[in-house]
Parts: sequence; C-alpha cells; structure tokens
Amino acid sequence: DGHGDPNDDPTILPALQTFKYISRPFVPVATDDESLTLDGQFAFEVHNNGQVDLEHLTMIDRFLDNPGVTEIVSVQVSDIESTDPNSDLVFTTLDEAFITAPQHEPFVEVDYRPPLLVGESLFFTVDVAFKLDQELQGDTPLTNSATFRALIDTNRDGDPTNDDSVIEDTTSDGTGDETGSKPVDILLADIGIAKSFVLDPDTGLGGRAYEDDTDYFVFTIRLDVENTGEHPLTDVFIYDETPATWETDVVTVTQPRVLNAPSQGSPLILMTNYDVLGGQVALTDIGTRLQPGETFAIEFEIRIDLNDPDLVFPLNEDYYNQAEVYGFIDVADETGYGDGIADLFNISGTSGGTEEAVAVFDLSDSGTDASGTNPGEPGDTGGSNDVTPLPNPTPPQFTVTKSAAPGSVARGDNAQWSILVENTGLTPGVDIQVVDVMPIGLAFVRGSGQLDGADFPPVVSAAGSYPRGEDGAVTGLYGNTVNGTGEVLTWTIPELSVGESVKITFFAQATIALTPGQTVENSAYVYDPKWPDDQTVVSNIGKGSLSITADALFDCSTVVGQVFNDLNGNGYQDSAEPGVPGQRIVALVDGTAKTIKTDSQGRYHLSCASLPDQYMGGNIILKLDERSAPSGFRMTSENPRVVRLTAGKMTKANFGLHVARVVNLSLNACAFDGGSMELTTASKEGMRTLIKTLDAGMSTLRLTYRQRDEGDSLAKRRMKLLEKLVSQGWKDHSSADYKLDVEVELVKAIGQEPLNCDAAYTAPAPIQPEPQPQPKQELKPEVVEPVTVPSTDLLIQQQQTQWQQYAQQSTMLQGYLTEWQLKYGYQSGLLTLDDQGRVQATTPDAIAILSSMAPPQYQPVAAPQPAWAGGSATYIGTVGQPAQSGFQPSNASHDDPLSDDIRAMLEASSQRQAGAAASSNR
Repeated sequence: DGHGDPNDDPTILPALQTFKYISRPFVPVATDDESLTLDGQFAFEVHNNGQVDLEHLTMIDRFLDNPGVTEIVSVQVSDIESTDPNSDLVFTTLDEAFITAPQHEPFVEVDYRPPLLVGESLFFTVDVAFKLDQELQGDTPLTNSATFRALIDTNRDGDPTNDDSVIEDTTSDGTGDETGSKPVDILLADIGIAKSFVLDPDTGLGGRAYEDDTDYFVFTIRLDVENTGEHPLTDVFIYDETPATWETDVVTVTQPRVLNAPSQGSPLILMTNYDVLGGQVALTDIGTRLQPGETFAIEFEIRIDLNDPDLVFPLNEDYYNQAEVYGFIDVADETGYGDGIADLFNISGTSGGTEEAVAVFDLSDSGTDASGTNPGEPGDTGGSNDVTPLPNPTPPQFTVTKSAAPGSVARGDNAQWSILVENTGLTPGVDIQVVDVMPIGLAFVRGSGQLDGADFPPVVSAAGSYPRGEDGAVTGLYGNTVNGTGEVLTWTIPELSVGESVKITFFAQATIALTPGQTVENSAYVYDPKWPDDQTVVSNIGKGSLSITADALFDCSTVVGQVFNDLNGNGYQDSAEPGVPGQRIVALVDGTAKTIKTDSQGRYHLSCASLPDQYMGGNIILKLDERSAPSGFRMTSENPRVVRLTAGKMTKANFGLHVARVVNLSLNACAFDGGSMELTTASKEGMRTLIKTLDAGMSTLRLTYRQRDEGDSLAKRRMKLLEKLVSQGWKDHSSADYKLDVEVELVKAIGQEPLNCDAAYTAPAPIQPEPQPQPKQELKPEVVEPVTVPSTDLLIQQQQTQWQQYAQQSTMLQGYLTEWQLKYGYQSGLLTLDDQGRVQATTPDAIAILSSMAPPQYQPVAAPQPAWAGGSATYIGTVGQPAQSGFQPSNASHDDPLSDDIRAMLEASSQRQAGAAASSNR
C-alpha cells in the first residue's frame, strides 16, 4: 500500500462529494442610490464517501466574482448537523472569515479542524446578505459554487500536514449529474409598486371637482404592481391605509377597480369591502398571483370636502399617501409555474428549524404621470420616505369686474366702486381674499364697505402692502398685473361655490393728491393663500378707471375778453367803444389750439380754458386773426397776447381794432433825378409835407411806386429807399405819438407811353354838383377824422335794393362828394369816372341816394391841391382812381369795412379803368 511495511495492505481510497443550493430565496431588504441589498440562505452538504478520514476540511467560495456583487454585508453559519452523533464538527463554530475575505481569496483557511470521519456527512446553512449593483450586473445571471478541500494522512503518522495528499470537490446544486459540479443559480425574488394620481384631462392636475357636489374634490389613485423578480409570487396583497392617518373624517373612498388585468393571465382578486376609515385597508385578496415580469394596475378614488375646516392647505405639504405590496414566493415546479401555494423555507435562528413562507415587499414610489403609467420603472423599490404627496386640487378660478360710478369726479368728491367676483372655475373658493389696490390719491371712506348690500368692512392696510404671488409680483390669470400703490382693502369670503358670485361696493374719495384731467386706475383680484406661491392669484386683475374733472371754482382758469373798435386808437377800451362782431381768435393752451369767434357784441370767452398748476400757474397765447377784421381796421393792441393763468381765477384779454385813415403816396420815376437814387428837390419838400399830413392823425401810409422804363433792380432799390426815408422821417418827428404802419406796393405800368417829367400837369376841371334837396353843407378843406360807421352788412343790403332801381339811366353830375359817398357810389356802380377822370353818375338820383345813405358825420369836402406837386389830388379810397405823378398825398380817407367779394369786384373794376386813368399821368 506504499507505506513501506512488508504487509500487502489494500490501498485506501479517499472520496469527497459536496453540494450547495439555495435554501431560502434571496429577497431585497434594503436599497440605496447605487445598490440593492439582498438577503438569502445557502445550504451545504459535505459527504466523506472514501475509506479514510479527511483532515483539515477547508471551503473556498468566490461569490464576489459575480458581476454587480459589490459587498458582502453579513454572514451567519447555523444549523450544523452530522450523521455521526459523536462528530466533533457539530460542536465547532465554523470560521466565518471566508465570507468577508477579499475577492478571489478562500472563504476559509484554518489551522485545525476535527476530521470528517469515513462515512460521515455534514450539513449546515449560511445566511448571506450582499449588495448588488444591478447596472453593473447587466444581463449576467448570478451563480455560485464552493470548493471543499481536505488533507489525507497517507503515511498514517498522525500528521496529515507532512503529506502532500490533498482531495477537493466543487459543489453541485444537486440537480443532474451528482458526480459533477454545477454552480447554483441565484434567483432573486422581488416585487414593485408605484402610486400615481391620475391627471384630469380637462385641467392637467391630479384631481377634479365632484360632479354631484362641487364642494368635494375627487382624486383618482392608480396603483401599478409588477413581479420584478425571478420567482412566481402568490397571495399578492396591496394595502393603502395612509388616508386614515390624515386625522380628518371627511375622506370617503370608492372600491378598487381593475384598470389593467395581469398581463400573463394570472388571477387578480380585489376586495369589495375596502374601507380605509373603518380599518379595512387591503385592496387585493388571497389568490392574487404574479409570474415573473407580469404586471397589473388598479385604481380607486378619494373624495375630500374642501370646505372642511380641518383641512390644511396646501395639500401637497401636509398630506402624503403610500401603498404597500406583499407577495409570497411560490417556487416554480417542473412546469415553470408555481402551484399557487406559498412555499415554506427554513428560517435560521429559530428553534427546531421553523419553516415559513418568504414574502417580498415594496412601498409605492411617488409621482404623477399624465399617461397613467408608472412615473418610473414599476419595480423601483422605495423606502419609507418615498411617499406620494397628495396633489393640490385644481385651484378655483374667479372673474373680477371692477367699475366706478360716476366715472368722473372732482377732487373732494366720492366715487362708488363695485367689485363683482364670480366663481367661473371647477373648484369652490374657501376663505378667499378679495384684494383691492387703490391708486395714490384715493382714500377709502370708512364704514362704506358692503357685500351684496350688507355691511361688510374690509381690512385696510398701508399703501402697497398687498399680498403677492411668486417672486413678489401679482400677475392675473390672463397676464395682466397690479399697478396700484395706494391703500389696500381686503375682504375674506368664507365660501364661494362654483357658479356663484358676490358684489362688493365701497366709496373712495378723490384727494388733492390727484390732478384735474388725470385718470386713475383701481385694481382688484382674488388671492387664495392655500395654494403654492405660483397659484395664489386665482383671478384676473379687474381694473376700473376714474377721471378727475376740474372744479370750475378752484381748478379752472377762464379767459374772457372783447374785440373792440378802438375809436381813439389808444389801445385801451374806453366806455363808448363798441365791440366788433365775428372776429376769429385762436388760443394755444397746453399745446392745443382752440378757435373761438366773438359774438354780436365782440365778446368771447373760454370756459375752463386751462387747468394751471395750483402752485406755479400757467400761460395761454391768444391771437386775433387779423384776416377776419373788417377792411381798413388795424390792431391797436398787442397781438398775439400771452397772459398768465391762475387756478380758480378769471383772466381778461381784450383786442383793439382801429379804423385808421389811409394816406396814399403814389410816385414814379419823376420823383428822382434822372436814373439816380436821389430825390428831386420838390420830392424832398413833399417828404416834409407828408410827415405833417401823417401827424394830423393816426394814419396808415400806402406807398406805391409805379415802374415804367427803369429796370426791376432800380425800381426795387428806390422802393426800399422810400420806405426807409418815410420810416426814418416819422421816427425823427418829435410829435410822433403812434406807430406808423407803412404798406408798400410796386406796380409795373406796361404798354403806356413814356413819362415826360418836364410837361406841365393839368388837373381835370372840378365837377360841380347839381342842387340837392338837402341843406347846403359847408365844404371844409380838412382831413376828416375817422368815425364809427354802420354795419357793413346793413349798408350793402340797402345799397343793393336802391341801386337796382336806377341801373338803366345816366347823366353827368358836378360837384364834390365825400370820400365815403365816392367810395360806395363807385363800388355800387352809381358813379363812374370818365376818360378825363371826372366823376360820372349812372342815374339821375345817384347823388340823392348817396346823400341819404351817408352818415350825418360825413360832410362834403373839396380835394386839396398840393402846390408842390403841380397837380391836384383825386378822391381816393376808391379803386381805379387816376394815377398821380410825383408825391401827391391824397385827402385822408375812411377805409370802411368791405367784404372779400366786394373787394375782389373793386380790384377787377380797377383793372378795367387803368386805360382811362393813364391820361392823367405825366
């Protein structure tokens, strides 16, 4: 036998056979962000089937070689049994260091162990907890085997360590060829449940209003369950008892219903007596089964009375819900399915080796998912903190309408504001706040607040202290914002159901902080502090406007005045100076032009012309449109005028018009020496005489230069020189007491004979008037002062009636007429001029007609004949008078008011008479 003794002993053969299998499936017991902790139990069998004892039995296990196994958490060896009742191994605590040994190192390395006797079999179990990173594991299955090694004392010297004989065996899982080795498959058991609030398709939130009673809000809860392990599960129980912990008795539930049946046809048995408040918290019953990978979904409803005073908002901060699921392992048989009865497994640490069913467990994961599926993977196992917050119901929605009556008030007056609040949403309003933010300048009238006609005072807060939403802003449901910064009024409405409305009214006074003409805006909205910050404003921003009108006594400034006939031309209205009707005045105030017209007395007024600043006042510009003034009238007052306006006071601004006499000065090239710019001696003398004539009374000088053969340039320079000489002469005149207006005109004489400045001037013979029935009047060769004349419209009406009766007769009249008679007689066609410049009447009674129409102040006068000019002055004031040579100032005339139509007629007549007048020029 190889021992060296002479005896032929038979050879002793060693034999070792080992088994390793799962005696309790591995189930999850804990989780963290990276790994899953699983706990299970391995069972070992070690058989000495040889003819020699096996010494120093050692086990090597490389469990950490599995992908995804990151850590051995704990190990416990127990339930050691031996077929030899006297075996020392039963009483030896196996070394557990092999469980925590480094990777690729043996589990057990010991110096001494009792021998495994021939024919002895050893049985023991090892409880193992390890961490598994499922991402690292991937699709690689978990397997495990162990290797047992023993020493043989081949030389029988009692010390097996000095021999080189070693026997080892790798465990088999006990299936198939028991003589070989086969790793045990580590099948995991697991279950997952996810809980979600089904979103309402109309609102997008996790709840809806209860159709039968809008004071209740309905939450639909969905539970998805999946067998995420590798063992069939039976008796799958779902529990949801969280609503009972909310300490409110207003929660009712509906019975669960199947949403998605088990995907592989396993039975799903629902409870029909689910009553969370009554203590019946199970949703499924015995017999519910799930195969690996199989899923099902159920749902049920919770109704909550939103008006319950015990309910605390926001719900998602104070109320949480979490369901639990349990499933018992039903190990698959040869058919691949379990038998529907939970298997019993050895539970270590219990007396007598108690066998019990093993369950997997999961707490629901939280989330809300619009599609109704799980928010995450159905099998996500969560801890006790992975709860589902109860979502807030759809916030109520209100429509706010704001208005003021009346729409405009003066400072110091009250306006009544109305706030109409209507619940247009799907959720009742509970303890909502109606907030009114007034603008600066409005003050709440204490005691005026009412709700639907009953006294309901608001809480008055300081300016700008109104409740705000997210980020300190108040944005309504439609995007508009609050812009008030004044007093804040708040009414708390205990309840406003869907479809109901309330009306709040109050008075506010317009204070002096407001400005007349200003429009202020008042904002109101509904605020509900129960909701999250971004949902506390539950209405639009209702806005109403109020206009601040001017008070006629304290705020307005009124402008009055009169356009008057300044008879004495002093620029001030004296008591006897009448008004001039129909005058157009333009007022420029605050950038706006306003046009007014004087009445029959020449008066005008601008009521509340401006709202000047109460501290600084303001200005207004007034301008009389001189084009509207009667012909011949000139301004004697400032135009335009700037006057000061003071709030609450009236301002007066008059405009003076004066009918100035008109002195005509008509000249041509004969007034100058040759082609020079030097006046002749006679013309210089005439300049001095002109100044004296102008000094006789307020006058307007019409300066006309009649151009013949001289060029345009020379004519224009002479015209400017004459204007300058007249202006300078009047300025140097010591007794000049009024501003002289000079009107200049340059007239081209085309197609006439050349001037003969050396020819003697012959004046036409004076025309002697026929005797008239009226008393003879003395002719006074003096300048007639301007006087007030009758209304132009009345005169023209009289003229047209009488002149038409004598339109067909013609006779010669002799004598002198007043300028007024000459002017209107010529204008009307009663008088004409012949080719020698003599006055000619068109009817026998023309002079009588003119005399009867003339105002009594007018007296016939003879036209003076200035000796210095060598000729006579004609009656001017008419259009078409004979042209004069040299300086020939005419008799002063009264330029009566003429309409634009008559003036145009006279201009046309003047052109027709131009040929006849040419013969009087020299």
